[in-house]
Amino acid sequence: MKNSPLVTIYIPTKNRCKSLRVAIDSCLKQTYSNIEIIVCDDASTDDTQKLLQEYSLKFDNFKFFRNEVSKGACFSRNRCIFAASGIFVTGLDDDDYFKEDRIEKFVAQWDDKYSFLCANFSNQYSDSRSLIQYPVRNKILDLENLMFYNSASNQIFTYKTRLLEAGLFDVKRKKLQDWDLWQRVCSRYGNFFRDGDVSYVMNHDNSIERVSNNQSFLQAYRNLYLINKKLFNQKQRKNILLNYLFFVKRKKDVLSCLDFIFRKKWGIFLTVQFFYKKICEKINP
Repeated sequence: MKNSPLVTIYIPTKNRCKSLRVAIDSCLKQTYSNIEIIVCDDASTDDTQKLLQEYSLKFDNFKFFRNEVSKGACFSRNRCIFAASGIFVTGLDDDDYFKEDRIEKFVAQWDDKYSFLCANFSNQYSDSRSLIQYPVRNKILDLENLMFYNSASNQIFTYKTRLLEAGLFDVKRKKLQDWDLWQRVCSRYGNFFRDGDVSYVMNHDNSIERVSNNQSFLQAYRNLYLINKKLFNQKQRKNILLNYLFFVKRKKDVLSCLDFIFRKKWGIFLTVQFFYKKICEKINP
């Protein structure tokens, strides 16, 4: 591998001009210099286009696209990835930002035996609270670590070709789009590596409406299983469905869940196992 391969950072955006500037600046401030930044504007109605034109005139490694009609974040991400010139690609959301050494560390840590790299991140809340997600040391993880939880977070670093061959982001999916793609990449290329340092800051602003909020997590998790169940063996599928039961809280969800589970020949076993574990938790909290 060359010492300084080109890395493309893709950013989908819509009507977040102020935070987008912070996101782009964090890419330009990277200690690793050989980067390309591609932004796809999903039909913004604010000053986003003016901002993007400003950056494109100042920086040769910056370019942008615009969807004249809103196509969603997945379409915008895929458009950027298709256009990427970099050997490696990684993403950034328009309301988040990178720490300055994120790309440099990923390039230094890269090994072809990993399907992708990821890292810990910090959740930043509007009330100034900060919480580190995945507070663990460097760790090698596998597909089973993506069964119940998106342990790769919302962004990864990998070859452009691997995202293309895995099918990119599913534009029909309303929620858990990143988790879906990471499962497919990991299934195809093997274990992935998590850097224990925090190199990504995720901002949480409750005033911002997200498309993914239009679907419940429970429904999205169920759909994720139905689409990607072929990636897992029979034992793993059973464990995923058992975990699905643990997410159930409302009576309506319970009925939906039982209807879903009992369609399988081993549904009774899973249900009994679930309630047995619940009883054990009561006895030995």
